[in-house]
Amino acid sequence: MNRPIAVALVAVCLLPVSAGGADEPSIFERTSTNLRAPETPAAAETAEASQRLGAAWLVSAQGADGGWGAGPAGQPGATHPSDVATTAYAVLALTRDALGSSRHLEARTKGITFVVKAIENAPEGPRLATPSGTQPQNKLGPLVD
Repeated sequence: MNRPIAVALVAVCLLPVSAGGADEPSIFERTSTNLRAPETPAAAETAEASQRLGAAWLVSAQGADGGWGAGPAGQPGATHPSDVATTAYAVLALTRDALGSSRHLEARTKGITFVVKAIENAPEGPRLATPSGTQPQNKLGPLVD
């Protein structure tokens, strides 16, 4: 029953993302309210460079198991055990950064493999065998994975 979810995740993450048409502003010119950001981050000269720095950090923070972990809410550090929700968010972010290219393909593939394995090895019921009390679970509910 969970296999269709895994297949859908793989399909969505490997689809090309539109780079924007003439009427659509570039991803680097938009915010969630579709307004241009008032200033670029201090560490990068452009929004695009800032996004690349963020994606590079995300790839460097990937766990050896292919996943990412956010840990318990309020606990700093990037060394927490990997969980499905955080990994799914990271894969989606890297997919968006790739804009239909093969950029981050290895990291995205490892992340998708982590999620698929977690779904396939899940015990009966709505929960997956991942850490509990993670930041996504704290914010979105215990069954977000």
